[in-house]
Amino acid sequence: MRAKYAIQDADLYNFDEIGFMMGVICGGMVVTRADRRGRGKQLQPGNREWATAIECIKAR
Repeated sequence: MRAKYAIQDADLYNFDEIGFMMGVICGGMVVTRADRRGRGKQLQPGNREWATAIECIKAR
């Protein structure tokens, strides 16, 4: 693909985005019964502020 379109190394970028809750240090796992599959669950009680981190790295 790179050769076909003459894409140079300097034209390659890596982009990533992730969201996380402020004040929550580690992730968690919720284990429920199988008959609850598909029903909504509230994982974090209360009102939390969300932040989004965006990174972009350019190849040289």
